[in-house]
Amino acid sequence: MNLLEFLILLQVDLEYLLERYPLDKEVNWGDELSLGEQQRLGMARLFYHKPKFAILDECTSAVTTDMEERFCKKVRAMGTSCITISHRPALVAFHDIVLSLDGEGGWNVQHRRLKLMALEINCQTFVLPELIH
Repeated sequence: MNLLEFLILLQVDLEYLLERYPLDKEVNWGDELSLGEQQRLGMARLFYHKPKFAILDECTSAVTTDMEERFCKKVRAMGTSCITISHRPALVAFHDIVLSLDGEGGWNVQHRRLKLMALEINCQTFVLPELIH
């Protein structure tokens, strides 16, 4: 194991696995790790490979909200574009476009970046009303 791999395990709080499992041992992680540990290991793989795009399906449902926020900030800092499937509303803050499905065939799209731009325009409107006719 190199230093980069060790640091990535530290980032996802899984460095203790190095003591528990020898590197030369083949392990079925699905049998050995909790769901939260499996999700953190999946994130470690994402951090290691640094893809341009990722599809993340309930990738943080079994981790703390603090860890979830750390993951999302790291993924955003890496520049990875994500399609995230989640029931956790806190993840909305890390996405520019949100597609919400109501479970009955209906849907809604929210463009967070456009909404923020509109708020800025509205603020400027109140500051500079003479520019609007």
